Amino acid sequence: MGQTQVRLTQRGRAGMQFLGHLRGIASAGLRDRARTDFERDSDGQALQATAATMDAAPYRAWMKLVREASRVAARSDAYRFERFYQCMGGHEIFVRGICAVEECRKEIEQARSEQSKTEQDDGTSLDLLPGLPEPRYFPVEWHTQPGGWDGYDLYGEVFQYAFGPNVFRYGGYAVVEPGQQTRYAREESFGELPPGTYRRIYEVGCGTGGSLFSARAVFPDAELIGSDLSETQLRHGYRVSRRVGAGIQFKQRLAHDTKEPDDSIDAAISFAFFHELPRHETLRVLEEMYRILRPGGSMIIVDPPPFKEVDLFQSVIMDWESLHHGEPYFSVSCASHWATEMRKMGFENVREKAFHDRNKYPYVTVGTKPGTGDE
Repeated sequence: MGQTQVRLTQRGRAGMQFLGHLRGIASAGLRDRARTDFERDSDGQALQATAATMDAAPYRAWMKLVREASRVAARSDAYRFERFYQCMGGHEIFVRGICAVEECRKEIEQARSEQSKTEQDDGTSLDLLPGLPEPRYFPVEWHTQPGGWDGYDLYGEVFQYAFGPNVFRYGGYAVVEPGQQTRYAREESFGELPPGTYRRIYEVGCGTGGSLFSARAVFPDAELIGSDLSETQLRHGYRVSRRVGAGIQFKQRLAHDTKEPDDSIDAAISFAFFHELPRHETLRVLEEMYRILRPGGSMIIVDPPPFKEVDLFQSVIMDWESLHHGEPYFSVSCASHWATEMRKMGFENVREKAFHDRNKYPYVTVGTKPGTGDE
């Protein structure tokens, strides 16, 4: 939706593309060698045999096993070098991305000013709550992002103009395979919602609204609502929505306290959000989504897969994000099984689906609140 209004300088694009290529190439060749080293190690083989028996194990048992496997994987030179490139690239993309966007600050500010003069009311809205208490889990430099989500006023542009076209397109980072295109993952995931009429759709942890823009393409007539804590992300999403006429409502809310009425939402969306929360907070969010869903409404969770769904070496790669890449709750989320938790909470017809044979990402979990909208 919409056209990019800002173009980075040639130097800025080159810096981003170098890092995108570096991470993609490293994860393609070195990671395969590291996987082979792990699978040939006798201790690695023993741990893999244990993992094969742990399908229903509690999350703490998975955490212990994966950390043991991480120590075995670290014996491999290929693993250490591949992780070094990932670590360096992950830090450096923000340094270069911020510098690249800062070069365009005047152009960005001019575009914002011109937009404010010409935009029309399309139903897009922004509801901020100054003084909203910040949860203890929130002040983290996510993904090694300096200052966290609100640490730089142009972070929205960094992701839109620097990372999107110049880094993410190559894959090979976090749980994304080299060359894996995730651009359409949201729309594909929404296809897993049960057939029905979705008049009001709510996304928790919406960020700049990427999933909601995709939802607009799939559900053109739905009322779309997204909430997040980050004012920087919400403001950027609001500006983009006004520019392209998406008609999205952006609200600054706590994830477990949406302030939406009971039984008022037809579909609740969570895309790449659960792994950003501590486990106890995720359970509160599930309860809140259950509360606001109408009877017969559905929730869809799109996130990295649980450890039990991938091979043990892939679990090690995922766990590294928690240890070294500003993702403190990544592993706890992957060690959990949200389908089980949804069933405990009362969701029915809970099912799971992986969209990629090897890394199982994106991994979709869908469940429905009992009853019908006619009750």
